[in-house]
Amino acid sequence: MSKLAEAWRDGLYRLFRNEEYTAPLRDAAVNMKLGEWTSALTKAVVQSFKEMGYSAAARGHRCGQLPVKRHEYLSLDVAAFSDSGARWPLPIAVLELENSQADKEVSYSLWKTLCIRADLRAVFCYRKGADTAAGLVRLLQQEVVGSMDLQDRLSIQGDTLIVTGIRGEAATFPYSFFKWWSLDINTGVFRLV
Repeated sequence: MSKLAEAWRDGLYRLFRNEEYTAPLRDAAVNMKLGEWTSALTKAVVQSFKEMGYSAAARGHRCGQLPVKRHEYLSLDVAAFSDSGARWPLPIAVLELENSQADKEVSYSLWKTLCIRADLRAVFCYRKGADTAAGLVRLLQQEVVGSMDLQDRLSIQGDTLIVTGIRGEAATFPYSFFKWWSLDINTGVFRLV
């Protein structure tokens, strides 16, 4: 993972030391309230980017960085921007916070982020157990990344992460709860980091 991805992940974990962020997310995961899970995760992700000095747009979090002020850009759950001074900056990070249990919806979220030029792309998803989470990552690797031609895959720049939340690990939230997978563009394989 790049320094940006590591700094963002570390910042997110720092926020999770605070019960204001931890309790709602853990409770929503345990009780399978996936809409609440998305709302709580959105709040934490947006705040993590703000603490890094970036502005972020997401549902309920309007961004003033671009001339057109929106809660979401490009139908992405979260888009973060650096203060580059550009009138229309490209996002530094784009994220999808997918709460659907349907594999095709998570696949769509990954495909959508791969279509965007950004230094960091991440898809959060949620499964009941570690075995089903690892199976989902393999499916995403085969069906989404595997369907790309080699030149398209090799032209991807920046980090692409899959972050799986695992309900069965809620007791050790957030450290064992989240599994982080990073795409190796050379092999087309997601590796656990």
